[in-house]
Amino acid sequence: LDSEGRLRFVKNIEGLEQAPGMLSAKVTARVFEPSGNFSTDVFNVKCAPFERFVGMRLPESDSEMFVETECEHKFDLIMVDYKGKKIDDAEVEVEIHKMDWEWWWNVSDGNRAYFMRNSIDRTVMTQKVKIKNGKGQFEYKWGNVDWGLYAIRVRDLQGGHSTAKLVRVDWADSPHSTGDTDEATI
Repeated sequence: LDSEGRLRFVKNIEGLEQAPGMLSAKVTARVFEPSGNFSTDVFNVKCAPFERFVGMRLPESDSEMFVETECEHKFDLIMVDYKGKKIDDAEVEVEIHKMDWEWWWNVSDGNRAYFMRNSIDRTVMTQKVKIKNGKGQFEYKWGNVDWGLYAIRVRDLQGGHSTAKLVRVDWADSPHSTGDTDEATI
């Protein structure tokens, strides 16, 4: 402790680059006096694993995570520093991946049979987008036969932070477009 009762230190924490965004660290401080008595204080500290962060807003739709085929969709992007101030000039990379699902049977030595799932993706679009005054935008149009589940990833090329969203792409009159996913009821 210094003469004002303050202690400053730097702690490098491994794995922060895997964090999805801002973190809150709970700090417990305990100071012991020569008599053996001690004082304890608990407080939270904001921790920014990145200098800046990128975010994405999906196009508005009647159903969460749903976009229609055969329509041009605009995706809004935002980039801020760790204090929430808009980044003036940056570049991000946008990737859209088609997610395919495969199911198969597996039998273990204990003779238990169960389904296993494997996710296979293929990149359908990669594009660089300029960020000006904290904002950017990209557009994409899925074809009529391109229905399915897609992952959209936006990555800050300089800072390293990325964000991703899953979207379901389907025809306008599909059950997903209205939010009615109970296709058959008895």
